[in-house]
Amino acid sequence: MAAGSEQVRDHNPDFLIIGGGIAGTALAYYLSKQGASSVELVEAGGLGGGTTSACSGRAQLIEARPLDYLSLVFKGYKMIAALAEELDCQLEWEEPGHLTLLKDQEEWDDFEQQVACMNAVGASAEMLDL
Repeated sequence: MAAGSEQVRDHNPDFLIIGGGIAGTALAYYLSKQGASSVELVEAGGLGGGTTSACSGRAQLIEARPLDYLSLVFKGYKMIAALAEELDCQLEWEEPGHLTLLKDQEEWDDFEQQVACMNAVGASAEMLDL
């Protein structure tokens, strides 16, 4: 049994967040800000040290599926600039765009559906046939 695991078993937070990247820490922040009485964030390594540290300050919405998840991710995506301003800090966040090269018609059809979903949630996306 890991050290401290007895405390985890006896502790029942109102919200348990797994992952201390940009999404997990922002969620913990906003839950606390809205008055949640007990928020616990669990991270295997250092805060922001996993995928968030390797993302070069951007997110790829094209990979967010299904539509419900894409909608949630896009809402969070649009909140990042406001969060940086609210906290008066530099989050090293950029919105440079994204280009994906597709190898065949099957990939084209798949991405065409995803682009339609992105546009449906308000993200700007288009297909280019060069």
